[in-house]
Amino acid sequence: MKRGSQVSKDIGSILRSWPSSDEGVDARVVVGTDGQPQLQLRLDCGLLQMVIDGRPDATKPHNCQTYLEYVTRRVAEVKAEDPSRGVPRKAWAELDREMTQFYHRRVGMLAVARRAQDGGESSTAASYYERAVRDADYTLEAMDFIRDHCDDEDHVENHERYRPFVLWHRTIALTQRRVLDKDFDEAVEQIKSGMGQIAKVYEDHGLTKWLRHDPSIAELRMLERQIRRQYGVKQTLSEQLEVAIAAEDYENAARIRDQLKAKGRFRSPRGAASARF
Repeated sequence: MKRGSQVSKDIGSILRSWPSSDEGVDARVVVGTDGQPQLQLRLDCGLLQMVIDGRPDATKPHNCQTYLEYVTRRVAEVKAEDPSRGVPRKAWAELDREMTQFYHRRVGMLAVARRAQDGGESSTAASYYERAVRDADYTLEAMDFIRDHCDDEDHVENHERYRPFVLWHRTIALTQRRVLDKDFDEAVEQIKSGMGQIAKVYEDHGLTKWLRHDPSIAELRMLERQIRRQYGVKQTLSEQLEVAIAAEDYENAARIRDQLKAKGRFRSPRGAASARF
């Protein structure tokens, strides 16, 4: 709206046309003025707008795709010259800022993907679940970098505490992506793998006794039960393989192994019980 010769910067009309929701994350994809898709995330008192690929704010720090890419490269160069040199404090602050952007985009991607899935738009849902996985992988890589290079233990721990949460998001996206492909066997395996990764985080930090209190584990177990019941998954191929090996039914185990190999999902069994397999 114009006031004299000036254009109002008030976004009130946009917010009123898109009321905030009290039912989780509210996000949508719109077409920008450049003709490219933009992800919008509705907040209580405003909204965020991000590009769907690349760094969320569409910038390229130091001509790199992300600040994480830049600082990783820079640390390698500096350490080669002087192994005693650490990462400057301002680098951690800038990396945190970028990680916040990726967090917001990841939750937005999951919300858009779920809505598309519920609406029967499978290809759209698949593309946004894949992007959610990509953004989760970025965050996990950034957490690894902080863990490996930051001397401030509190700063490291402040990030590590969210690793199970990121793994939960990643597992949900991978699982629903397999559901969209109607590969329900692998959907269950993705859940089991994700729960194993979350459990390992607790184990690595000596906090295994607290694992049962993690709500992400309860939600993943509920999702697993739902998929098994809804799509009739009694035993996945990997579970059938474990049963066959335990029973020393190597002929059946070989058959199941071949099926897994055909799907590109076979991993050599471990332990003495599998020595003849």
